[in-house]
Amino acid sequence: MFYPDFDTDAHPALQASIQVDVETLTVNYRDYRDTENPPIIHRKETFVTPDYPLYEEFAALTRAQ
Repeated sequence: MFYPDFDTDAHPALQASIQVDVETLTVNYRDYRDTENPPIIHRKETFVTPDYPLYEEFAALTRAQ
């Protein structure tokens, strides 16, 4: 998943995703750049490890909301 504004936007929009099936070796690419209502991310701290520099900031945002 590609969220170009992950660190700076409270709820960044998904710009693109790639899914690889390792059993069939097929690849699925989705481009959301021109989507009117792209998926956005919530609970960003669940996408990073606790030692990520902005982990606590992301967790605090989740608690506040």
